[in-house]
Amino acid sequence: MAGDRGGWGSAVPSEVRLVQVSDLHLGSTYFPTDASWRRVRAAIADLRPELLVCTGDLTDDGQPAAWCEVVATFSTLGIPWYWVPGNHDRLRKAPQSVGLGAWRLFLLNSTAPQSRQGEGAIGRSQLLWLQRALSRRREPWALLAWHHYPIGFAGDLAWLNEIALTDAEAVLAGLTDFPQIQGLMFGHGHRAVAAAWGPIPVWGCPATGYQVSLPSDPPSWQQPGFREWLLRPDGTLQTWVHRV
Repeated sequence: MAGDRGGWGSAVPSEVRLVQVSDLHLGSTYFPTDASWRRVRAAIADLRPELLVCTGDLTDDGQPAAWCEVVATFSTLGIPWYWVPGNHDRLRKAPQSVGLGAWRLFLLNSTAPQSRQGEGAIGRSQLLWLQRALSRRREPWALLAWHHYPIGFAGDLAWLNEIALTDAEAVLAGLTDFPQIQGLMFGHGHRAVAAAWGPIPVWGCPATGYQVSLPSDPPSWQQPGFREWLLRPDGTLQTWVHRV
């Protein structure tokens, strides 16, 4: 799996194009997630991004056979890839940072070992690690990535709040002194999201597997999808969803 520092060397692009996938649930016996991942993977290969980030639930049951498939299929893309664990992955992973030109991507583990329903937490130790890393400011801009969404949902989606990030308020309070944070990418919700978490813009990724959709959603929102990101050296970013 990809390392901690990135591999840009002296050839750092002025803009960084990356792709985010989430909630593959490979090995599912209930949904055709392996087939939908093949379609998403083909679409990503056509885009030729610089790297790929997976925001959790790579596997459905966290078993070794599913993880072997994950490694094999991600490797076929021929680009660096990074990941954070989801509640289905049953893996612990230390926080990680990757330098991407004028940006630094911070990947944190939001899974909670004592979770009852799939809820998560960043925890004090990871927050302190993130604060220390942000204080170094090795790059002028920062993008965060973890699995659980820190925002609330309303109406017919309110049930999602039961499996959200439980310490979102404390984490947000701990990040207010770091204006270089330009956004957060997450998964877990199985739907496209664009919202604000305090002053931080946040974006959720549709699943490459099955979606969580409402009758009022556009029909395309039931299709597997992924996010494309463009990180510019001036600290602006652009992100949009692809469906397959």
